[in-house]
Amino acid sequence: MKTLRSILGLLTLSERRQGLRVLLMVIGMALLESIGVVSVMPFLAVLGDPEMIEVNPILSEMFSIAKSLGVNDADHFLMVLGVGAFSIIIISSVYRIFTHFLLNRFIEMRRDSIGSRLLETYLYQPYSFFLGRHSGDMSKTVLSEVDQFVHQTLRPVIMMLAYSVVLVSLISLLVIADPKLAAIVAVTFGLLYLLVYFAIRGYLDKTGRLRVESNSERFLMASEAFGGIKSIKLRGCESFYMDRFSSASGRFARIYAGHQTLTQAPKFIVEAIAFGGVILLTLALLRQQGGEGSSALGQVLPLLGLYAFAAYRIQPAATAIYQGMANLRYGALTVDNLRRDLTIGTPDVPRHDMPPNGGVSEVIELDRIDFSYPETRKMTLSGINLKIPVGSSIGIVGSTGSGKTTLVDVLLGLLRPSEGAILVDGKPVTDNDLRGWQRNLGYVPQEIFLTDTNIAQNIAYGMPAEEVDMAQVERCARMAQVHDFISEELPDGYHSLVGERGVRLSGGQRQRIGIARALYHDPSVMVFDEATSALDTVTEQAVMQAIEGLQNNKTIIIIAHRLSTVRNCDNVVVLKGGRIKAQGSFDELSKNDFQFKAMVQS
Repeated sequence: MKTLRSILGLLTLSERRQGLRVLLMVIGMALLESIGVVSVMPFLAVLGDPEMIEVNPILSEMFSIAKSLGVNDADHFLMVLGVGAFSIIIISSVYRIFTHFLLNRFIEMRRDSIGSRLLETYLYQPYSFFLGRHSGDMSKTVLSEVDQFVHQTLRPVIMMLAYSVVLVSLISLLVIADPKLAAIVAVTFGLLYLLVYFAIRGYLDKTGRLRVESNSERFLMASEAFGGIKSIKLRGCESFYMDRFSSASGRFARIYAGHQTLTQAPKFIVEAIAFGGVILLTLALLRQQGGEGSSALGQVLPLLGLYAFAAYRIQPAATAIYQGMANLRYGALTVDNLRRDLTIGTPDVPRHDMPPNGGVSEVIELDRIDFSYPETRKMTLSGINLKIPVGSSIGIVGSTGSGKTTLVDVLLGLLRPSEGAILVDGKPVTDNDLRGWQRNLGYVPQEIFLTDTNIAQNIAYGMPAEEVDMAQVERCARMAQVHDFISEELPDGYHSLVGERGVRLSGGQRQRIGIARALYHDPSVMVFDEATSALDTVTEQAVMQAIEGLQNNKTIIIIAHRLSTVRNCDNVVVLKGGRIKAQGSFDELSKNDFQFKAMVQS
């Protein structure tokens, strides 16, 4: 029941209402199933013994009504009964098809709604959330685990609920026909399924956990293998990843195969018992009616037909109920994981369509900024006070671990300071206007993420293809000094495909496209986060020319490891141990700061 409640917790209120409407359709299907089963009894009774028309009061009344409609003899009446039963069965089948269509659509659309809500929950988490989660694990949850939940848990559970209604309806019908025999059938079928279920439920719990673990491992191995393909090829360690992936994938496949077998096995046993039971029932009823004479057959045939038809309907219903119970156990961990991630809580993030906060007219200030990462006591940044006048350029340097990356993440609003604030023209940037502040920023990281689309769409990153402003794309490319390369050397110009992660472009070309991308929305502040540290000296100089060409129009913040990158900045800040150790012009620091002078000379 706990897992069942968790499944309901994954659905929104409107989805639960929609599910209730589908359940009402299922109840209608169950009633039609029962009517279809009952409809064959009069036909079989008259077929086995035409004299039943005179003996049986119900058949006699039906024949009287048929006579008033022009049916004058038993043969014609038998045809009417046969056509009537067939028509009811056809109507029931059509209704079943329509009901199953609604069931299937409801179930499969949950793949979209749960996956979309899960992705939305992830995307709107603060940046710090992603520091402790593996991207491969989140991709696996959104894509694979949601599919597994829908296919292996939600579908069997909903079919279990649907067929429970059908089963209750059919059992009730059998009870009306013969209570003693119906009780024997219900107890036999029920005990068989329950015995199998209780025998394997511990195994289902264990394999459910192992399936989640092995599925996670195979996703991680595939993600790491494709993400680090260059290093893998150079080191020749393909076999390492193949072995790890094959081990997890094989374990996943074996678990899945075992689970499928256990959920299907009772079906075959029950089929044998059901058909054997029909044969035994035939013999028992014939004996009870005094032998194999025609009158005995007439008495036996209706009840026999009822049980044969009912067994035909009951067996898949009972199997669906058993499979639903088994999959509830098997999928419990998947349901719990999805419920946990969906209820992480979406922070109150401003809408993407919020306008910028009006730009920066005077100064950006970091006021007594402290920051420490979650679950750590050590301060990564401590007592940072820094003023950046509008239109100036500032370089932030320091050794590895000095806090440069953390400082830029705080400045970008990706990490919220533990103490202190970012002030824009004297006003603090709060959660309510964070998106507006971020839209004033153009950010160029060390590694440019390029999508496998064309150059124009990569520059206008995040814009639908039909909304890309080609004039703005070209203007930004010129400012980034990459227009000539695009228009003269690429076969389709701005419509040329860059390949996955930009593999068809050099490092310098990718960086300049990254600069053009950062310029597309005309930000007032440009932040370069070690944007040239992975480039050779010649390429770095070319990219720096593009950056320096922006200094008259933008506020420039450059985080760098190499001091040559910040030589022409108006102000240079030296970080050490998360604190500002020194700041001033490049020449002043070179003369007056011993450590900075040593860094320049090295």
